[in-house]
Amino acid sequence: MTTTKEGKGTSMRKSATAAVLLISAVTGFTGAATPASAGATADQIVKIRPLHATNKCLDIQAGSPANSANLIQYDCTGAANQKFRLVRVSGNDFEIRPTHVTGKCLDIQGGSTSEGARVIQYDCSGSSNQRFELTNGGSSLNNIKPRHVFNMCFDVPSASTANSVNIIQFPCKGGADNQLFEFLPTL
Repeated sequence: MTTTKEGKGTSMRKSATAAVLLISAVTGFTGAATPASAGATADQIVKIRPLHATNKCLDIQAGSPANSANLIQYDCTGAANQKFRLVRVSGNDFEIRPTHVTGKCLDIQGGSTSEGARVIQYDCSGSSNQRFELTNGGSSLNNIKPRHVFNMCFDVPSASTANSVNIIQFPCKGGADNQLFEFLPTL
């Protein structure tokens, strides 16, 4: 058996490393922002940031608990109405549930298949207009595609950087910045 002489610093680093590994094993936290389509787990809570607008997050307008409240883009504040629970339905299909209220899901208003239809929150029903495919658009960025309609994506109209802009569904534009969203795990 070979022994080595270790100083206090080495011993403390090993203890800290062991603690981090234990916490990671218990909680699943890796310290890295994992894109939803590359490893989201059931009940993962995330903030969702549009690529084109620095310091903006998706947000349920005014923190409303009501059906039909709009999903908008707004300055990131860390508030509960900017946090969403990803619930895997199957494969890359998810329900996206606002965390500031229970029993609500993101929803394409009225199940519309038209471009420009608003994304809202509504009572969860399991319908296809409340299911979204998270498609990795490159690195940690994702398109959010409603499952009830072909070739539509969440879209920030005209790549606006203003607050309170409604998120809509719009034909997918092959990786346009205003249709790519980053999913960042949060508490």
